[in-house]
Amino acid sequence: MNNYGRVYSSMGDQRKALEYYSLALPILAEVSNRAGQAAALNNSGFAWESLGDKTKGLDFHRRALKLSEAIHDQRREARAHFGIARIESGNNRLKDARREIEKSINIVESFRSKLLSPDLRADYRASVQQYFDLYIDILVMRMGKRQPRSGLIAEALRPANGARPQHG
Repeated sequence: MNNYGRVYSSMGDQRKALEYYSLALPILAEVSNRAGQAAALNNSGFAWESLGDKTKGLDFHRRALKLSEAIHDQRREARAHFGIARIESGNNRLKDARREIEKSINIVESFRSKLLSPDLRADYRASVQQYFDLYIDILVMRMGKRQPRSGLIAEALRPANGARPQHG
């Protein structure tokens, strides 16, 4: 059901996607698939955000984050932080958005650093490029314009050069 939801989401039909995510959640709970639940919660958060209901989007991402942390699933944890950061950025709560996206990037960079193959590291980085794009948008395009001499542009480039964000 979660995968059907993702298909509908990719086709732009967020309402239909949400129907499938809501069907998936009780099934995943019944079979104790907490990782699947976290994925469906995150997917629901992105769908609600896409439909303009940021409050519901945040709620679903926060529920996904809590569950991901409980099962120590850092990949889904990073995705939940990313979802929260997108919504906070859209709500112009840039400090909160920055904190969340930095958590996300720190998780993915920690994971990426453990990959031995340069090709795998590059492929993984490409798969999470949207996290870095959001980080740059928040620091450079949004916060940097407000504080042009703050050093935020240099800070935004740190992950591009293989370093983790230092803010928080």
